[in-house]
Amino acid sequence: MKLLIADDSLLVRNTLKRLIKAMEITDIHILEARNGQEAVDIFCGQKPDALIVDLLMPNIDGMGVLSHIDKTENTCFVAVLSSNVQEPVKKKCMDLGADIFIEKPITLEKIKYFFIKKESLV
Repeated sequence: MKLLIADDSLLVRNTLKRLIKAMEITDIHILEARNGQEAVDIFCGQKPDALIVDLLMPNIDGMGVLSHIDKTENTCFVAVLSSNVQEPVKKKCMDLGADIFIEKPITLEKIKYFFIKKESLV
């Protein structure tokens, strides 16, 4: 499985990688994007199976990334990772094609939920 993590925070990206490693998932290749433009470029070039995207990023924000990938044919499982948990924000993310919304801060339980939901939709 190819997983793209798109977050401008190195701390968040490293935390996600550490948690995934702790789950002992072996069949995973992690791609990283530091901003929305990188996320779109990597998404188009690498065609990941799953995407975890932050909403607040430079260049293109998370909503912009969702808008772009929604226009392409894909079966990518998408999780939005954000501390902005207002219902209108969640609804807009889901309308743009997100499968789940994960509230920051990220924890082992939340990343386990991501993989459980991803597998249930396969």
